Amino acid sequence: MIAATQCGELSSTLDELLLGEFGNPATSSQARISFSLSLLRDIVRAGGNSWVRDSRLYVAWPDWSGVQGRDFARQALVAAKDLRPLTIRERERVAPLFAPDLDGESLSSVLREGRFRLISAATRHPSGISYQDAFAAALRYWTMPYRGRSGRMKRFVLTAEHHLLGEHSVVAGILELGDEAPFCTWRDDLLGISPSSFVRWLAGKDISAIRQSAERLRNFRHCLRGTGGGQELAYEDAAAIVARREVIEQAAHGRSRVLKEQHDALKDRKRLAYGLRLARGEFALREIALGKRKLDSQDADLGAGVRGLHDMLLPRLHLEATVCGAVPPFSHALGGKLLVSFLSHPSVIDATMDCEGALLDWSFDSDRLKDLLPSKGMLCLTTKGLYAEHAAIYNRGDVPGLLRSIRMVHLDNTSGTTTTLISAQTHQYAKQMLHDDDSSAMRVSDVYGSGGAKRHRVIEKATIDVGLPARLAMAGIRRPVYGLNYVSNAPAVSWLGEEPCWLVDRQESIDEFSERATDLWRQRWLSRAIDRIADFALVPSLIRTLEAQSLEAA
Repeated sequence: MIAATQCGELSSTLDELLLGEFGNPATSSQARISFSLSLLRDIVRAGGNSWVRDSRLYVAWPDWSGVQGRDFARQALVAAKDLRPLTIRERERVAPLFAPDLDGESLSSVLREGRFRLISAATRHPSGISYQDAFAAALRYWTMPYRGRSGRMKRFVLTAEHHLLGEHSVVAGILELGDEAPFCTWRDDLLGISPSSFVRWLAGKDISAIRQSAERLRNFRHCLRGTGGGQELAYEDAAAIVARREVIEQAAHGRSRVLKEQHDALKDRKRLAYGLRLARGEFALREIALGKRKLDSQDADLGAGVRGLHDMLLPRLHLEATVCGAVPPFSHALGGKLLVSFLSHPSVIDATMDCEGALLDWSFDSDRLKDLLPSKGMLCLTTKGLYAEHAAIYNRGDVPGLLRSIRMVHLDNTSGTTTTLISAQTHQYAKQMLHDDDSSAMRVSDVYGSGGAKRHRVIEKATIDVGLPARLAMAGIRRPVYGLNYVSNAPAVSWLGEEPCWLVDRQESIDEFSERATDLWRQRWLSRAIDRIADFALVPSLIRTLEAQSLEAA
């Protein structure tokens, strides 16, 4: 590697080794080398720097800031894509679901006069082909590497209808909603289910709100199931549970290391963990109400209670837009902004209402719990841009509201710890290495309920196990985070069980909403979109774009 770096042949040498003897490692030791080589190749492909000093090889991810940083990021995103190009037959099959090539004047007419609707990807196009197939084809155009999700996934397509597009509607954009990371500061702050946001909200309330919050935690705990060992935390006094905290914590320890055959043990441990967290929060709030304890976001007992409520309510309150964008030819005419205007669509807000709740069913009596859980739809949505600094698609993006439009807000920037730019091959080597390594003190469990971000944790642990710093597996792109509030009283919904005060019209029909969302986009962006494409002799379709990508890959 050092010799190849000095000769400027590192990239080709890595490809040669991973196509040769280290392509299919047979032992744990070989898997460690394959993982290291593949990780190095990911960084080099992304435009990272490599150099030799004192006979040691050093490597660093690119600087993602500024115009050059965006170019590096685009290069890295393309290099990390793992979806294969569609075959000619596959492209021909989905072609009726997409717009044809259009000239600028025709596309301008579609934008001015067309009818746009957001529908579930689970439905079928009039041709009989599922919109899921269209979604899969459109993902080939999407810049971000697409990784399979272990949590929930809701897919939608934005359709366009106009006589210039043919007899049937065509797909203009795609939207996927999924679960964010288990703990996410910006999202939890929006909902009032982080310690700091809860304390800020509670500080402005009277003592009755503190008591109601304590009672809410108590009511949730009353729904808890007993353990196989006979431990019942549902009705025991909160103070007595807190007094036995160390014993209970020891019994609940080790959920992330449970093996597949130990599901019953995992269930018992989660019940104990839930019971202890809820009791600690209840105990802290009751002492605060009595003046025995100060309201402090650093209070460990209060934080435990917040986490307990967070874990139960979050699936009902939030989803993240993980894929959001227009497809050609609409992507050339601010079609992404049009799709953003549909993010307050009734079907989007209702996407959490059929939450399966399998994990909660392990620990709680679902019949009793359902009366306590929110059931009116999600309260907020978040999403991220692809590049550092800002995202053109979300910046100044508006959605129809009850009284006026609601603007997406830039909440924060990510910490840059994502492993998204790590290839699927590197991930597979990491999994093999950890699975085969008997000396590994702790493995990352793939059992449902044993913790989120499993792919990230696998890659991070493998990086540390081969003796590299964990940050080397994390690209460091600080992507902008945007949020959209659908209610004005999210903390009160979470902590007091209040009815949501909606900022969107929940009584509006889908057709009425679609017209308002389209009109909102036209008022703001139509003239700019037409200026972009009016003089185009040809605005290429998605199918033509995918053909070009296939030829380039070949």
